[in-house]
Amino acid sequence: MTDAITTREMLERAARGVGKVDLLGRRGITLASMDEIEAMALTLACLGVVAIQPGQTKLPARLFVPDGVVSAELYAVEGRG
Repeated sequence: MTDAITTREMLERAARGVGKVDLLGRRGITLASMDEIEAMALTLACLGVVAIQPGQTKLPARLFVPDGVVSAELYAVEGRG
């Protein structure tokens, strides 16, 4: 997404992508647009799912933060990484 969008627009795009997957299963995944996939990822982040980047070896202690805010303290757990 190159332009800023509203929360409503983000949710609508995400919902359209989810709708394709819901209706068509794996085929729907291939039909989802880049904007819809990006909106789904943004929605998950806003809901509190913690991102794990490719190659990241130190995993967060929690993968979900209820208030949608991710902080460094999630990574400060002994025995991880």
